Amino acid sequence: MARKIVIVLQTPKDQQSSVLLTSQDLATELARRGHLVTTVTPDDFLVVFHSYSGWLAVSTAAAHLVPTVIAFHGLEPLYHQALREEAEHRAD
Repeated sequence: MARKIVIVLQTPKDQQSSVLLTSQDLATELARRGHLVTTVTPDDFLVVFHSYSGWLAVSTAAAHLVPTVIAFHGLEPLYHQALREEAEHRAD
């Protein structure tokens, strides 16, 4: 069964990038097997946010109709910290 597959990269479409080259090899193989593959990178967006303010902008009229991506690291460690703190409060 053919699938629609999106490969999402956090790096630009730099033809010298091993990340892009590897994903292109994967996309070629998946397409050879009959799947429709699209690769998306930050280059495909007009606005790239690197902060929590991006969430606010895309959830309001500020960036509602603009192709936007929020690309940053750090959410997962903050999330785990919040879970630990919540667990500590529940234990009290």
